Amino acid sequence: MNWDEIKLEYVTSDVSYRDLADKYKVSFSSLSKMGVKGKWAKERKKHRKKVVTKAEQKIVVKKAKELAKEIEIAEAISDILQVAVSHPEQFLALCDDGKERYNFGRINDALDALSKLERSKRSLYGILSEKEKSGIELARERLDIAKSRAFVGGGDTSETGVVLLPVVDEEPSAVSGSGDSEGGAG
Repeated sequence: MNWDEIKLEYVTSDVSYRDLADKYKVSFSSLSKMGVKGKWAKERKKHRKKVVTKAEQKIVVKKAKELAKEIEIAEAISDILQVAVSHPEQFLALCDDGKERYNFGRINDALDALSKLERSKRSLYGILSEKEKSGIELARERLDIAKSRAFVGGGDTSETGVVLLPVVDEEPSAVSGSGDSEGGAG
C-alpha cells in the first residue's frame, strides 16, 4: 500500500477518509489510524493555509499593479493639464468685434478636469478631503451621543444588558380595562 500517495491526496484535496478507503481498497479503520498517526488533518490544514496565503499574495500583487497603473495615468493627466494651463493663450477666443477675450467655457472645462483629477488622486492615495474628514468626525460625535444616551447611568458599553419593565397586573380585570383593582364588578 502506497500510504504516501494516499496521504498526499488527502492533504491536497477535499476527499474524505471514507472515499480514500473505497478508492484504494483499504479498510476505513486502517486508513483512519494511519491518518491520525501521521497527523494528516493537521498537514491538510497547514497546506490549505499555505494555499490561501499564496492566493492572497497574488491578489495583493495584482491589485498593487493595477493601482500603480492608475497612479501612472493620473500623473500623466496631471502633466498634460499643467502644460495646458501654462499656455493661457489657448483660453482666448476671437470675438465678433475682432478682439480676443477669455473663453470661460474652456477655463471652466480645465477647472473641472483639475477637480476630477484631484478627486482621483485623493482616492488613489487614500487621502480624505476636509469635507470627508468633517463628515467622519460628525458621525463619530453622533455615535458617541447615541452611546451615552443608550447607557445613561449604567456605564455598560457591552451589546447586551438588562431592561427593567414595570410590573404588570395579571388579573382579568386589569386586562379588561374595568379599572377595578379588586377584580369585582362595579
